Amino acid sequence: MTIKQAIAFYYQYLQEQKRDPAFLLKRSGFIGCGDGDRNLSTNYKATLKTILGAKRLVSSFSDRF
Repeated sequence: MTIKQAIAFYYQYLQEQKRDPAFLLKRSGFIGCGDGDRNLSTNYKATLKTILGAKRLVSSFSDRF
């Protein structure tokens, strides 16, 4: 096999992998699931502000004792 053939073969191999998203996800180890607010993409800022505010409250309370 020549270098040119090897490069063509490798390129073809990479192109075939790009067409199979399931294979790429399985190979990456990213397959999983999650649960959460179905509107999180639209209200993530308010949710984050609430979570951070709760952490600050707990932190300031624990610093006093």
